[in-house]
Amino acid sequence: MREGNSLVENARLFAQLNIAIADAVIVGWDAKYTYAVPRPGTVIRELAGSDGRKDTVGDPEWESFVEQPPFPDYVSGHGMLGPAAIEVLESTFGENYAFDVVSQELPGVVRHYDSFDEAAMENGLSRIYAGAHGRSAALQGLENGTAVAEYVVDNISQPIA
Repeated sequence: MREGNSLVENARLFAQLNIAIADAVIVGWDAKYTYAVPRPGTVIRELAGSDGRKDTVGDPEWESFVEQPPFPDYVSGHGMLGPAAIEVLESTFGENYAFDVVSQELPGVVRHYDSFDEAAMENGLSRIYAGAHGRSAALQGLENGTAVAEYVVDNISQPIA
């Protein structure tokens, strides 16, 4: 909770956060099963070389840095949830809100961000670097999550004037 916010303002913030994240999940899962794009690991291990291009070479031994979830690649749910939350947080705290995040997986590691957007971008791109998503899935996730949250911020739980 932000210092100086009323109980009503904080309730509005948390309502918008929950709605934006829930709606982003719905949009993301709908896209996954509408487009059914295989994950990078499947393409690299099983499908590379079947695209008719001589320069595409598969690697049946390739492994991702993270476990490949058992559902389609596009669109990145991880990439959608970050910006969905970020847009709502920016609407309350402003665009250039600096903060630190402590890693749960790497004790003692602290990441610093100068803005919510910086954190959302790193969150979305991390899935590419880990091998869990292709670039289009991650970038479209960022775009979709932002659009969902912008709608929520502009239309849901508006203060009574």
